[in-house]
Amino acid sequence: MTRVLTWIVIVFSLGTLLYRYRYKAFDVLSTVPYLRHWLIQQTMSMPYVRRKVLSNMFK
Repeated sequence: MTRVLTWIVIVFSLGTLLYRYRYKAFDVLSTVPYLRHWLIQQTMSMPYVRRKVLSNMFK
């Protein structure tokens, strides 16, 4: 039971840190070319995001 509780605390803490420093984390990830390419691929595979980005791009 303590192992599960420990994992929950760790995941919650990491999630909180990532949310708090999300823009800094995104800046770090976007400086690595492979990660930037993967991130763009994953984002553009979501229909809602793709529709919003492409509609704003060609106005």
